[in-house]
Amino acid sequence: MQLNFQEDKLICAFSGRLDTEMCLKIEKELDEDAVKSAGQVLFDLAEVDYIASSFLRICLKYAKKLGKDNFSLINISPALKKVFKIAGFDELIRMQ
Repeated sequence: MQLNFQEDKLICAFSGRLDTEMCLKIEKELDEDAVKSAGQVLFDLAEVDYIASSFLRICLKYAKKLGKDNFSLINISPALKKVFKIAGFDELIRMQ
């Protein structure tokens, strides 16, 4: 995971498989203060080919904390977008 600040945005770029083990690492690495101080948080999924339900939980956590206008998934593939839609998260999380 790479964290980049651009103006008031925190961009978290992920790659590979976001399985349960990787999601545990992500939760430890994401700095709550950095997330709170950012105007917007973007999860960049351009390089992701698999997500576990634990990643859905992480997304839901930040969507609730920050609100739909301040949390987005970007560069999401149609296959991953379908997973979020099946889970009913397409109403809660903005996907670009």
